[in-house]
Amino acid sequence: MNTLYFIELFKIERMQDDLLKLLESKKCSSEERYQIYLLLADFGYVHLQELFKESKGLPPFLLNEMISLVIHTDNFESYVEIFYDLPYEWQLSMLDVLRDKNFRSLKLQELLESLLNVTDQEKRVRATKTIASLGYISSPDVITQIINEQSQKEEWGSPQFTGEKLMYARLMGNIKTERFLPYLKQFISDKSYAIRSEAAKAIRKYKNGREILLSITATHPDSYARNIANEWLERSMDYE
Repeated sequence: MNTLYFIELFKIERMQDDLLKLLESKKCSSEERYQIYLLLADFGYVHLQELFKESKGLPPFLLNEMISLVIHTDNFESYVEIFYDLPYEWQLSMLDVLRDKNFRSLKLQELLESLLNVTDQEKRVRATKTIASLGYISSPDVITQIINEQSQKEEWGSPQFTGEKLMYARLMGNIKTERFLPYLKQFISDKSYAIRSEAAKAIRKYKNGREILLSITATHPDSYARNIANEWLERSMDYE
C-alpha cells in the first residue's frame, strides 16, 4: 500500500503495467485493488471499464467512494451503457452514486425506469429512490401500473415491501402529479408508520395538500391515517 501511495504521489504512469500485473495476483487485497483502480483512472487507462466488469470483492463503502471518484459528468453515460455488464455490487453502488451526483440524461432515465420492473427488489428500491431524487418520470403510469401489479401479491402488506412502498411514496411526493394522489391516500393507512408518514408528507407537498390532510383527519375511517395526517399538518415542511 505504501508503494501504491508513492506511485500516486509522484504520478508514476510508467508503472501502469506493473499495476495491472498486481491486479491479476491472488495476493492483491481489496484495499490494494481499490487503490490501483484509482491510479488507473487518474492515469486515463482506456480499458478501465473492462476491469470493472470483472471486479469482485470490494466492500460497498469502497465501491461507492471509488465509483464516485471515477464517474463524472463527461463519462457517466458510458457507464450507464455498460450497467448490465457490471457485477451486481457495482450496479447497486452505481445507482447510489448517480443519485448523489444528480446526473441526468435520457439514457439514465431509460435505465432507471427499466430497473423498476426487474425481479431483484434491491435494484427496484434503489432505482425508485434515484428517480425520486431526480424528480422526473416519463409518465405517471410507469409507477401506477407497477403499484397496481405489486398490490395484487399476497405479501404486499408484509414488511418485505416496506422499503419499496416507502420509495414509491417519496417519488410521488417529489414528482407531484394528481394521478398519484389516490395511491398516496392508500399508503397513508399502511401498517408501517414509516410509509404512513412518508405518504402524509408527500400529500402535504401538493398544492392542495393541506386540504387533503384536513379531510383525512375528519373523515378517514382509519385512526392511524387520521393521526399521521394531523401530525403532518402540524409539522414544518423542512422537517426530515
